[in-house]
Amino acid sequence: MIALFDEALGLLSKWKSESVGVRGILVVDGGAVTFGGLIKFLSPDALVITQYAKPGQKVAEVKLALGTATAFEYGDVREIPEEIRDTHFGKISSILVIHIPGGICTLFAGEPS
Repeated sequence: MIALFDEALGLLSKWKSESVGVRGILVVDGGAVTFGGLIKFLSPDALVITQYAKPGQKVAEVKLALGTATAFEYGDVREIPEEIRDTHFGKISSILVIHIPGGICTLFAGEPS
């Protein structure tokens, strides 16, 4: 389902406030990276997902410039292919696809902590 910017921002805000674990795949200009963590920063301009090995020990961080996004798509667990739901990311409750210039970022949200 196509989502408006405000709807996507609202969903990301919900995931952040509920400390929902997020996994993602970022594909940009022929390259791809997978990542996971918690949303640590969110504004209309930017999204930061941070992964920690243990409290205070940051392992990785992904920043997306939300202000440059061209489209958003939302789906719930029924729309996620079973092989992705069960194999790659564990228990998933919803999905948000963010289209950015030159790429696409697909976020898979788990159950709230």
